[in-house]
Amino acid sequence: MGCSDDKNIPDIPASTEDTYEGVHDLISFTKETEDFTYGDLTFYIKTPRGNIIQRKAKHRRLSGTSLFTMEKGLKEGKYQLLYMEYTIQSDCPDIDGRNGEFGMACYITVSENGISTETNRDERIGLYGNGTPEDPYRITSADDLAKIQEAILNFHNNGNLVNSSTCFKQQNDISMANYNDQCGWEGNWYQIGLSASYPFTGYYDGNGYTIRDLKMLDKNAVGASLFGFVNQAIISNLTIEKATITGYGALSAIVGAVTTKGGSINKTFIKGCIVKKSTIESRSDGVVTDGMAIGVIAGMVDPNVNLWILLGRGLHYKRGDCRRRNPWRRNSVLNDTNHELPQPEYQGNRILQLCRRNRWVRRYALCIFMQQ
Repeated sequence: MGCSDDKNIPDIPASTEDTYEGVHDLISFTKETEDFTYGDLTFYIKTPRGNIIQRKAKHRRLSGTSLFTMEKGLKEGKYQLLYMEYTIQSDCPDIDGRNGEFGMACYITVSENGISTETNRDERIGLYGNGTPEDPYRITSADDLAKIQEAILNFHNNGNLVNSSTCFKQQNDISMANYNDQCGWEGNWYQIGLSASYPFTGYYDGNGYTIRDLKMLDKNAVGASLFGFVNQAIISNLTIEKATITGYGALSAIVGAVTTKGGSINKTFIKGCIVKKSTIESRSDGVVTDGMAIGVIAGMVDPNVNLWILLGRGLHYKRGDCRRRNPWRRNSVLNDTNHELPQPEYQGNRILQLCRRNRWVRRYALCIFMQQ
């Protein structure tokens, strides 16, 4: 079973050309934007041809309705409003002045009667879509990613909303560079699936897009990764670029720890995921130390899990391998080739982790991943 979105606007290479100016400039929302308090913002909008354009806008909230007036309107057609960018105002100097992103991912239709918006937003999680293979929850920003994390933690109140059949689909490249909601916080992310008791269990389709500048800098962290702990999950078609991750163990860019519940053999699939230009290291007090379970795609794998990893073709990496001491990992296979990778690279209860680095490191605890 996989996730698809027949309603998704087909993507073509991005273009800066804007030929979509028209007379319709007013968009309204009600509950979707009740927490949005900023007056000045910029809409990021995917056009019918797939390129992304911007529209500066003014916002005011009246009687439970948010009214957004764009400086430059849109011509008739179907668009996708990806997110709103705004300048954060905060008493915390670490956050004040950063660019924040308010995820939307809703389809809008511009007609002779004005601009209308779709209504299928799930208020339980705060995302557009239904979480089904036909209409997955749509992800457009770091703010949206955080909603997945919150829904997992709040499963007692939302009817276990994120389960093994829940689908998510990324709609655009996401930068985490400015995502920081805590004063004095050195990093910018806590993993989706914070522990083995609260794992991510659904489908996440990266849709060929990239998440950049993920930063986790907690030297005591276990499971530091985009997805920390996963169980019976499927993660596909996602690139992580320029991630910086420091923790104690079960570290990687995609999945920190693949776990299971009970005695049965559970399957997790990771397909078509790529890690580029990222640094992942074990716990450090000024120097790299003896962390364990460090990987590129997955850090730690429970022995009672069948993990399937399929890597894309045409990837070339710099020489070398990273031999990790991992008591949880069985039947490990290490590859030291520099030529095109065959597919699949992983099947069954064996692991092929391509951990490429550009320098030797004591005890192999630090890996630098660079795509040529």
